[in-house]
Amino acid sequence: MPADVRQLVIDRDGHACRRCGAPLPGGRGGSVHHRIPRGMGGTSWAGIHSPALLVLLCGDGTTGCHGHLEANRSAALRLGWLLSRHLFGIDPSDIPLRWDDRPARVYLHHDGTVTHDRPASGSGQ
Repeated sequence: MPADVRQLVIDRDGHACRRCGAPLPGGRGGSVHHRIPRGMGGTSWAGIHSPALLVLLCGDGTTGCHGHLEANRSAALRLGWLLSRHLFGIDPSDIPLRWDDRPARVYLHHDGTVTHDRPASGSGQ
């Protein structure tokens, strides 16, 4: 992952885990999670390091929120924390991160910006 993209994600996510809010000064104690897992074919995709596909989480692939998502892949896919590599024609920035226990939704964009609870396309809102 390019260092500038990694830093953009850490800054965008406020140096905190996007899932639980734990502070991660400078990104230490956390990891930048790929929403399309590299081991599931994501590495072959040119856009794998788009900020829309990256999120700062506490822990690593086996600990913290990152480990929780990896251990609970079905729920992570349902909630947008993981995405299928078969999303051809679907923009990942249109798939929000969601939580089981709250209505908040977060949309990560390719330019490194974030929006919250954006109405669905065509809803007229």
